Amino acid sequence: MSFGVYTRVDKTNRNLLRNKSRYANTKKSAYEVNRRVKLEYPTYSPEELRKIKKKIWADIRKDQKRRRTVLLISILCGLVVATWLVYTFQYKVL
Repeated sequence: MSFGVYTRVDKTNRNLLRNKSRYANTKKSAYEVNRRVKLEYPTYSPEELRKIKKKIWADIRKDQKRRRTVLLISILCGLVVATWLVYTFQYKVL
């Protein structure tokens, strides 16, 4: 959490604690929203879970391949730039 968000939350909490009726109303409305929404977590069958797991692992592998490719390209670019610098400055330094 960034410092600005933290200070805003802290200031709001202090204001709510100073004004007890506002705090009670906020708390009551939060419970009301939670009661209306009734968050329920979905249940999956074992086959669906296997499919989800395979998709997650495929995404992870694809991400790893992308990161590896970016790393290799950046290393090669760095080597090209270093070689170019050494080549251009080798006679100017001596």
